[in-house]
Amino acid sequence: MDIAAGAELAAVEMSRDWYRDPWGWPEITDTDWAGRDAGETLGLRREDGGYRLPHPPYFHPIDVPKGRRGMRPAVVQDPLSRLAYLSAARAASDTLHRDLPVWVYGWRSRGTGLAQGGTEWSNYVASFPRGDLGGSSSLRTDIASFFPSTTLAHVDPLVRGRLDATTANVIADVVAAHHSLEGRSGLPQRSFASEILAHAVLRPVDEVLDAALDEGRIEAARRWLDDISAEGTEDELPRVRRELQVRARHEGFELNDSKTRVGPVSGARFGLRRLDDVGRTDRLAGLELAVIERPTGFPKAVVQGVLLALTKRGLFDRHAEWCGVAVDLPHVADDLSRYLRAAAEADPSRWAALGLWFAAQSAGVPGLPDWTVAQLSLIFPAEDLPAPVWTVVRAWLEKSVNLQQFSIAVHRAGTVDPTSCRRMLRARADATGDPLMLRTVALGLLMTGEDPRSVRDIVERDPRNSLLLRWLRNHEWTAPDAARDFT
Repeated sequence: MDIAAGAELAAVEMSRDWYRDPWGWPEITDTDWAGRDAGETLGLRREDGGYRLPHPPYFHPIDVPKGRRGMRPAVVQDPLSRLAYLSAARAASDTLHRDLPVWVYGWRSRGTGLAQGGTEWSNYVASFPRGDLGGSSSLRTDIASFFPSTTLAHVDPLVRGRLDATTANVIADVVAAHHSLEGRSGLPQRSFASEILAHAVLRPVDEVLDAALDEGRIEAARRWLDDISAEGTEDELPRVRRELQVRARHEGFELNDSKTRVGPVSGARFGLRRLDDVGRTDRLAGLELAVIERPTGFPKAVVQGVLLALTKRGLFDRHAEWCGVAVDLPHVADDLSRYLRAAAEADPSRWAALGLWFAAQSAGVPGLPDWTVAQLSLIFPAEDLPAPVWTVVRAWLEKSVNLQQFSIAVHRAGTVDPTSCRRMLRARADATGDPLMLRTVALGLLMTGEDPRSVRDIVERDPRNSLLLRWLRNHEWTAPDAARDFT
């Protein structure tokens, strides 16, 4: 395993992670791993002709909204096993993806290296037909609960005997540990390593489309992870759908009937055709208004694209209307917070109203997910929190067991009132055994001026924070700078 390659992958993964770390995970990304021995650096233990993780992987549970009502059971993984998992999957990618079709998109090997998600997404969207194909129809479907349904029984046969023992062991250790969690199952989601494995797991399903293409029964096909689509005749596509269902069931999966459609090609882009309007100044305003008027009627990628385009172009006239529909867009709260922050930076008179609005959201909106409220708190700069926001943040510091809320509170309170923050963190250090909460406590104490010996004692309480211990020693116990997203 090449842990330098794993660290590079981690740096990209963290830029769009569900969990936004105040310090940007410096123990993974801010270290020169080139030439380092993976076994020695990660403390892997010798076993069965290879090495295994020295400690069981740890996953802090978080719930992330999928939309207005759905929730996704997610996790934050400890840095040691996360770096090992990414390194192992990157080492496995060329072997596991050797026979992937060109029409499979996502984090995957394409012969010249690992293709990144941004480029792959653009190519995926561009692969959809943009007009009528002379009477052709479109099939759209996906695998129901694909990541939670993918177990070690799917992954182990792919890695044993094809990969070196250490790479296979690390992958197996992480997948088995995650699958054993109560309320979580399958592959860890929002992980590039899991995406690399997912492509290999779905190879048998690809073979159905390969055969249909070779026989001329469909004209085109594509897959983005478990989202599958194809174009062909209205008579042939239902047959292909049945073949996909049979093969999926043979592999232990089910097609998602509620998302399976055979219809006109004009609907084949899964609603993503509106992404074309995001890049056009003359259409952006109309698309923004359409999203505000019907916030639940657009795919997440479209809403994200609109918010990003508005932020980049400094178009904030409708920021109050976006606040009004935020409750219908809990799954894009991270992008909405960046947009509203930029709106207030462009006109500082907006800060006070946004502070009152945030306090009302955090206290008075039934069912608003903790993740959403945490992301919205990042609208406000650490150095100048409005009073209503400071009240919420202080409560998180004292009581919250949600890692995202707690880490934001540690950073904000440590910036605004380091003395009282340090006092509260000392109390919380003895009330948790969660290695990720301990990590946050230690970094918070360090940034507020605590004695390095006390910080070291907290870091050493869990060996899964050994990479942080190494980083702090190498940097003479100087607190890491805050990530740009948190300043």
